Amino acid sequence: MFDQQTLDVYNAKAQDYANMLETGVHHTIKRFAQRLPSQSLVLDLGCGHGINAAYLREQGMQIEAWDISRSMQQLAKQHFAIDVTIKSFDDLHAISLYQGICVNYSLLHIQPHLVPGYLKAMTEALKLEGWLHLGMKLGTGTERDKLGRYYAYYSEQQLKDWLTELGLQVEYAHQSVIKGLAGDSQKCIAIQARKTKL
Repeated sequence: MFDQQTLDVYNAKAQDYANMLETGVHHTIKRFAQRLPSQSLVLDLGCGHGINAAYLREQGMQIEAWDISRSMQQLAKQHFAIDVTIKSFDDLHAISLYQGICVNYSLLHIQPHLVPGYLKAMTEALKLEGWLHLGMKLGTGTERDKLGRYYAYYSEQQLKDWLTELGLQVEYAHQSVIKGLAGDSQKCIAIQARKTKL
């Protein structure tokens, strides 16, 4: 279940968020794309204004883009001609459908007790040898930022342990410091893991 206060912030500040990301696609997303065969079906789950979905499409992927913000949906259509479906993590029930799932800094707004179940649903939705890209923020506990968005923080090891327990093999992890919409800089991690067993 997505936090309503966080959703309200994204709906109100969607254009500000899009402007912040105009510098381009992060190199970890480019690395993710390189792992996927052309024409792979890829789900961008929590796609925001669509910059990553557009890049993946340019690399020859078939894209499904989901987000629950109607403001982001409109921006994705306007900026990138991406058709975003209004869906949340709760709507993912596919089995062995996607070659790739991109969850780039969207799952971090979810209450911690729900995260393992959502990761399990993502794993089940991946084909064998499919790839998960997961972007999260590092730290401990939960908080709201000065804009009112809800965040949950994890250690790198906790995230890797969850993925390993689900049958995903972590192949890559990259830490960086990213300045967010609220203006503060925080330590983040991008993890890419391959589904090695059904």
